[in-house]
Amino acid sequence: VYKRQPQTAETEPLQCRAWGPFANAEVLEPVRSQVLVLDPAARVISFEMEAPPDFLVYLDSDNNLDNARRILQELESQDIESYVIAGGQYVNSVSAGVFSNREGAEGLVQELKDLGYTPAIQPLERSQQMTYLLGRVPEDFDLPEVEASPCEAIAQLQEFL
Repeated sequence: VYKRQPQTAETEPLQCRAWGPFANAEVLEPVRSQVLVLDPAARVISFEMEAPPDFLVYLDSDNNLDNARRILQELESQDIESYVIAGGQYVNSVSAGVFSNREGAEGLVQELKDLGYTPAIQPLERSQQMTYLLGRVPEDFDLPEVEASPCEAIAQLQEFL
């Protein structure tokens, strides 16, 4: 908990600080309540930001559910966890996995090729919600439970300043 130092005759300089990013409101609210004591105009800023893609490894079944089920059984017999994709762009294809990096996906692709399959990798674009708390606080204000940065240090926040 922040304890305000006794003020001198001159006004204490304030600086814009950004706390976050916050994953959820439960983490944000205790910080927000502490900052609002010092800056009633403190505000929460949320925006979408492009995130690195995931990589889907799949086997095409020519949009044939029977072919997909056959491929699924074959993969399961090789202890490769997989499932038939039920909808969307890859309907009736067989997913062999989704990876957060291309190297992991390429490793599985090679394993599937070694078994005689023709797998493909599809990058899956995604975004993530970024939530920050902005407030003007004294220079010595610190909340050890959450990281803070000068507002100017976070490029994505420049349009909100």
